[in-house]
Amino acid sequence: MFILIGIFHDWRHEKMKKALHDSALAELKKSKSLRIHWTVKRNKEIIKELFDIGFGLYEKGAKCNYQQGAENAFMYGYLLGVQSQKANS
Repeated sequence: MFILIGIFHDWRHEKMKKALHDSALAELKKSKSLRIHWTVKRNKEIIKELFDIGFGLYEKGAKCNYQQGAENAFMYGYLLGVQSQKANS
């Protein structure tokens, strides 16, 4: 019985991962169709700098906060998307 529950749990987990992956791909397609992808690619230097700031590259000690760097880059992309939607409205 526990084996079947374990198999079901693993199957459900994999199914949720696949759904999340499909959703992420759909969002990437949407960003390309809204030309957000082009705007982000054009601003690679700013994104790299935002990541480096969050990562702690300019801090005195070794910070290496990859998560904060990723969040900074994400927020910039998000703001570009919001600006793009307002411009298209």
